[in-house]
Amino acid sequence: MLKEELFSRPNPAGLVLEYVALRDIRPNEEILFDYGSLWANAWNEHVRHHSASSSDDNGNGYGSPPLNDYTPAYIMEEVATNLRTAEEQLTYPYPDNVFTACFYRYSDGNDDHYDDDKKFNAQSINTNSKTKTRAIPWKMSRGLFDMTNLRPCKVIDREPIQTGGKKMAYTAIIQNRPGLSPEEQIPKGVKHIVSGIPREAFRFVDRPYTSDVHLEGAFRQNIGLESLGVFPTAWLDLKSEE
Repeated sequence: MLKEELFSRPNPAGLVLEYVALRDIRPNEEILFDYGSLWANAWNEHVRHHSASSSDDNGNGYGSPPLNDYTPAYIMEEVATNLRTAEEQLTYPYPDNVFTACFYRYSDGNDDHYDDDKKFNAQSINTNSKTKTRAIPWKMSRGLFDMTNLRPCKVIDREPIQTGGKKMAYTAIIQNRPGLSPEEQIPKGVKHIVSGIPREAFRFVDRPYTSDVHLEGAFRQNIGLESLGVFPTAWLDLKSEE
């Protein structure tokens, strides 16, 4: 693959290595990759250290200080069937390392809220009002559950979808996030409230630099590709001349 083809992809960082089979691969055959002896020795040492410290740790398995009830987002996603409102979190807060996000596309234009919010924002500036509030129903649209449409949100209410039922619909304040296109940005000064959001449209998200890989004592070791001879000579710019 040419570098121009690689960088023309939507997510060029997603490609790390291309593999070329030198023989036929049988159905259900497992393909293994040797990380090298340095990696294997470092992993074995990490496992021994982890086992020795697990009896006297403080909650995260490495004997390091507790992380304010650290719970990764994927665990919260499994255990939190019903979401807490912002008011409930004053008493029963979520772990500090996670926040809630919603799949929502502001530019879908439900009931012309896109233009109305602009008018409300202009009105708030003209009247010196601090905040103008809008509340609209959530709606499903094609491609909505793409990760580019995931944005921070704060749950403020919930109610059963059916009387006496256990399945809930939520009302939330939708917020902006970095990197949104102009048409997806909620105008400044507008509290954009959306109702009727299903649980499936929410996700717990790890705050930056708080996931498992950022824990003190997490295993880190370079994969020893250099000694395996997998890189073409032309790639080895720093190879010493013989």
